[in-house]
Amino acid sequence: MARNLFLLMGTPASGKSTWIKKQGLNKYTINVDQVRSLYSTPNTVINDDGSFDQNGIDFPDEGLVWKGVYSMVETRMCEGETTIVDATHLFKHAFTEYNKLRIKYNYKVYVIDFMKDLLDTSNDESLLDVLVNRDNFRDVRVGKRIIEKYLSRYHNRHILDWITEIRPDQFHNVKAAVRTNMSMFDTIQVIGDIHGDYGALQKVFDDHHKGTAYVFVGDYLDRGKKNVETFDFLNKIGGNNLFFLMGNHETHYQQWLVEGKKRGMFGRKTLVELLKAHGEEELNDMLKNFSKQLLPYLYFRFGGQQYVVTHAGLEPAELTSTKFERDAELLDEQEYIMGLSKQDGDPYGRDVDDEWSNSGLGVIQLHGHRNNFEHFADCHNSYNLTKSGKFRWATITKDGITPHEIESIDGEVFIETVEDDEDIITKKLKGGIKVHNFSRDTFTKGRWTPLTTKARGLFSKDDHIIGRGFDKFFNVGENKSATLDSLVFPVEGYHKYNGFLGITFWNKDTNRLEIFSKGGGTKYSKLAKSVIQHTKMMDKLKHYYKEVEGAKETSVLLEIIDPVNDPHIVKYHQEHAVPIAVIDNTAEGTIDSVKETNFRIKAHSLEFRAMNIDLLEKYLKRYFENNPLQEGIVMRGQNKMLKIKSPFYLKAKELRGAMGLADNGHEKRQWHYGAYDWYQRVKAEGITNFSPDLALQLYKEDEGENNG
Repeated sequence: MARNLFLLMGTPASGKSTWIKKQGLNKYTINVDQVRSLYSTPNTVINDDGSFDQNGIDFPDEGLVWKGVYSMVETRMCEGETTIVDATHLFKHAFTEYNKLRIKYNYKVYVIDFMKDLLDTSNDESLLDVLVNRDNFRDVRVGKRIIEKYLSRYHNRHILDWITEIRPDQFHNVKAAVRTNMSMFDTIQVIGDIHGDYGALQKVFDDHHKGTAYVFVGDYLDRGKKNVETFDFLNKIGGNNLFFLMGNHETHYQQWLVEGKKRGMFGRKTLVELLKAHGEEELNDMLKNFSKQLLPYLYFRFGGQQYVVTHAGLEPAELTSTKFERDAELLDEQEYIMGLSKQDGDPYGRDVDDEWSNSGLGVIQLHGHRNNFEHFADCHNSYNLTKSGKFRWATITKDGITPHEIESIDGEVFIETVEDDEDIITKKLKGGIKVHNFSRDTFTKGRWTPLTTKARGLFSKDDHIIGRGFDKFFNVGENKSATLDSLVFPVEGYHKYNGFLGITFWNKDTNRLEIFSKGGGTKYSKLAKSVIQHTKMMDKLKHYYKEVEGAKETSVLLEIIDPVNDPHIVKYHQEHAVPIAVIDNTAEGTIDSVKETNFRIKAHSLEFRAMNIDLLEKYLKRYFENNPLQEGIVMRGQNKMLKIKSPFYLKAKELRGAMGLADNGHEKRQWHYGAYDWYQRVKAEGITNFSPDLALQLYKEDEGENNG
């Protein structure tokens, strides 16, 4: 399915290009005549009637032309694209190169014969007249002699056994959604991303009985602890009840087999394990055989219900427009294995289950891959079978669908998964410590996943978390899920200090306290340590880690304020190291409210505790009325954290940014928080440096004018 190569066959003027145009297939087609035109201008041909034609095809550059064509075909095949080649394919060895490519990339090859329908209604002589007449009306003509030559070649053609010959009207049957007959089964198990979690996979087979089909959504290896066992098991089982879909991690098999490239975690870790177990020759054979079974999707009816299974989840528009039904085989393979994205290029940021749930479609979809939104049974007719730390599958019977979720058994090594994520930057520090932070592109383009949100001052050693900051949390209104009513009550509101985050944790190997900024950089880590020492917080931290049970499994987070060496927006008169949270050194990063009492964190900064949204809005209004010159408030719900910045802070920050641009010879073009008037004032007064005092002065001037 889906990896199809269509080769048009027929003499010049047999209708191939016209058919492509009528079917709207130009974007899938490599037109060899057009490639020829890129290599040379048309030549002049003397027609049979003695007239001159200056739009003839120039054939001397055929070697270069076909080298270019095969290169284009291979590029598309490498990406799994459905490809059509518009050429006569009536020359000697026409299929030799295609044969190499179809073996290399696991493609099925079809020849679309444009001559059979013509021969059904004509003999050779009348057909030749028809073709010559058509040729006379084409933009690029070849003449009667060439057509006659190709007609003779057609009668002497030889179609190889690895090619399927079809007529043009059969093309739609090939490219339509392939429906799989599941009527022979009474149960269908749809299994989410395995990722080497062999132990959890075996739980699915605990309830095996005759009449059960198994559908795997892809991503079989990497991340988990038992990749060899998983791979061997999947290669050992066999039968017509097994359906393997292709995931994005399977593309690394192809890169290894075809190019010898070691990509991603597969190349760094899994391949090493597999080669050790099987040796290169045996492993490559196993990978080739397994790859041949991979499908882009499964589409079937069972118990009166329609189902579609893919790796990444389809957009509902693909079915509502009937595009999927009609053109499933033409869809980009990447859409099946990665999903669609907005213009920012982040497919993980698209909540495909929510889109499907609100579409009104009667088709049920199941998929893996999407780990931004961990919907499972909460979206109508759409099931995400992937969640970090969990193993998911769904049982389909004629009575309906039952989702299952268990704890991972041999699943991912969390830090290895973090290091494998292209949106996370890992930096090595002293003593074997590493710090992991989301990339700039993640922040600017909003490519947030449960993994990238955790990489915010995440410290590890020997693949274990030894220290960490908060998960990334958002300003209210920053994205569609950052709303007050998304918080689970009760909600606590904490005063937000305006400094930078200091992360402290205990290094068991050296038996000493570690102090870092969330980026792990030398400058701010040293500054954090200096402020902690000057404010006598160091003694308190050492006492906590040495005396409190379980303390060494936690991190203490502090807001570091140094008005001299690191001024921000809010005016402070002295250094502060304010403890703001105690957090467990786990992937979940649970805030340890019991241990927070050791630092009187609630006494330092708790502003309110709201039991419902009405009270929350009331408390927020009162806080900002009483604290107009602070940065804002942080809200801890039972499910997540959110923050709100004060109007003063946002305006002053915008001014600071504009002044920074001006200092580099640029002007700010868009203003969001009303700082344009402040900017004009400081510009008129010749002020070039921002400071907290400047922001405070401008605010007071505004207040004076308003009161006046």
